Amino acid sequence: MVIILKIKITDTGNGIPKENQSKVFTPFFTTKSMGKGTGLGLAISYGIIKMHKGNITFVSEIGKGTTFKVVLPKHQAYQTNEAIEGAKAL
Repeated sequence: MVIILKIKITDTGNGIPKENQSKVFTPFFTTKSMGKGTGLGLAISYGIIKMHKGNITFVSEIGKGTTFKVVLPKHQAYQTNEAIEGAKAL
């Protein structure tokens, strides 16, 4: 059985303009003023999610906000280790 974790995060901010949507996961891309952000948060999140064989996507509408969706599988190796640890406890 494949177990999947799905997370949806929504804000009601300004939304992401179309011209910036292809850049949101790019390291050091930010629209914030100097000293207000490094542009690493989404890039690091993207890398971690991909390393765990997951996926992150978003939809955004100007004036209404943005929704990020994260999907992560539960790996077989973790399930096996979990079962072994449970057996040791018995």
